[in-house]
Amino acid sequence: QPSTAWLSAFASAMSCKRYMAEANYRDLSSLLWATAKFSAGAPAGAAANSVHAAAGALLQVCQDMSFSSCDAQATSNTLWALATLGQRPPVQWLNQLLQHLERSVASSMQPQGLSNSLWALAALGVVPQRSCMAALLSAVTTHMQKFDAQGIANTVWALAVLEQQPGDAWQAGFWRHSRPLLQHMTAQGLINCLWSVVRLGLQPPQEWVVDVTRPLLLQGVELLSSQGLHNVLWALARMNNGGTHAQNLLEQALQRAVLVLEQQQTQDGAAAFTIYELSGLLHTVSLLHGKQLAAAQQQQQSQQGPQAWQSAGVSRGRSLSPGRTEARSSSPVRSDSTAGSNLLKLAQLLQAAAVPLLPSAGPAELSILFWSQVSMVNNARQAYGPTADLPLTIPRGWVDAWMAASQGCFGSASSRDLTQWLWCLAKRGV
Repeated sequence: QPSTAWLSAFASAMSCKRYMAEANYRDLSSLLWATAKFSAGAPAGAAANSVHAAAGALLQVCQDMSFSSCDAQATSNTLWALATLGQRPPVQWLNQLLQHLERSVASSMQPQGLSNSLWALAALGVVPQRSCMAALLSAVTTHMQKFDAQGIANTVWALAVLEQQPGDAWQAGFWRHSRPLLQHMTAQGLINCLWSVVRLGLQPPQEWVVDVTRPLLLQGVELLSSQGLHNVLWALARMNNGGTHAQNLLEQALQRAVLVLEQQQTQDGAAAFTIYELSGLLHTVSLLHGKQLAAAQQQQQSQQGPQAWQSAGVSRGRSLSPGRTEARSSSPVRSDSTAGSNLLKLAQLLQAAAVPLLPSAGPAELSILFWSQVSMVNNARQAYGPTADLPLTIPRGWVDAWMAASQGCFGSASSRDLTQWLWCLAKRGV
């Protein structure tokens, strides 16, 4: 990393109008890329401010220039720099850049340029026109075998964030070419792939799932960041038929989440998860709890079936008496059932951890936090019976804290948020 003095001198040089006037678009895009690289590693202070100012000057000049000298590399450099710097240029200029990408350079982009461009669009939250995305996906499909581990992880992550469903040809190439690269990925890359595939609603081959989850098991979930733990649980809870490795990883991740929250509770330390992560984890726990209760109830019904059948006399060749019905599905799961007990423990910890962070929650997080708990309580009451003592409740103190936080969000809450809030309060009996 260059020194602060060097960065300041560099920023001054980049702001020189004479130098700017002599450069073409390709030169400026390279300078913009370098400025973004320096900005990402520059310490906060005067040097960082100077670099950001230089980047702004470069962007202004780029916006005044023709795209005639903007080749594939220059286009991807520009998009990557915009995302890294967190700068949103005027919409009209950005649309023109994307049109140029679609019509002139997408087909000639190299794998790194393609992955960087898609990553940048996702980071900026910019969903291109359908024709532009089709051009990018076509180029990715053509060059899929040339992507490296980071490039292919960034690409599928970008598609998931942008909610762009790839076609069959793209998927076939992705499963085939990504699998050998999984062993070279970092934990974050593996998690990004897993999360993205599930977010896109794709059905991965079983061997692909094994190759993603096995290294995460070997590395150990204790090394995952809070976001990594959140994303692993989110993905595995929504994956169908993940197999033994996926189930083992899910169980270890759940145990890790419990341990982290217990340590936070006993040591009174800093929050282990953000309010966004807490709401997502609680929603995931609610989903898993519902699945466990449904599985336990189905198992109990299958066990009761033959007994009910025999008690009705069918095994002896007698017919059922008029008005008499079988009671296979009428019995609830016993209140002492262990189904979902570990998840309920995690739910209680998440519930407690969320209280001090409720004032920082947005309308969506407030909806998810409350809805997830109400859903778990309702599912448990249906499974255990209306008179059973439930292991999870929503204390009045938690509801009061939630109501205080939600009162400050009425101005930004959507109609859907408000509807969910009222539904939750009614179900809770407030």
